[in-house]
Amino acid sequence: MKSQLLAGTMLVVSAFSVQAQSNPVLVSTEWLAEHANDANLLILHVGMSHSAMPDKLIQGARFLDYHAFADDRNGLTTEIQPVDQMEEALRAVGVSNNSRVILYSSGSAHIPARIYMTLDYLGHGDKTSVLDGGFETWRVEERPVADMPVRGERGDFVARLRDDVVVSADWIADRLDREDITL
Repeated sequence: MKSQLLAGTMLVVSAFSVQAQSNPVLVSTEWLAEHANDANLLILHVGMSHSAMPDKLIQGARFLDYHAFADDRNGLTTEIQPVDQMEEALRAVGVSNNSRVILYSSGSAHIPARIYMTLDYLGHGDKTSVLDGGFETWRVEERPVADMPVRGERGDFVARLRDDVVVSADWIADRLDREDITL
């Protein structure tokens, strides 16, 4: 049974790497409002394009399709995509290696969290944060919204893979009986 559950699975094991205080994992809506016009800041609304596109977004946000990062393989719907596909998706929405990225969504908090973990794996976690409270908090606070995502210039993002944040199913299977490993 264990081998059936683990076959082909890749897990992110270090969801939140230690970051400098200047780039925390979570940023407040107040912080985002104060920094929304910073030169290298990109606000990314993470959603699923096969669902309805959001009717409102944070003003200045670009749309990032969650499915550019989560693949359907081996009966699992959240397998990580090949690195070159994820790089291309990030470039298409304007991400470069010097971009400061803020992620949020409408609804499920796990969606931007998953993209955060993926960006950490791609070597950009130290320049990425998730908006605390997401779009719902932004709206409640009556901050500026838009009807359409911003379309901007392409980025030139190149991944710097962190092999210390993703493990394979085989790595897990080899360590299931170890008391010093917690899954």
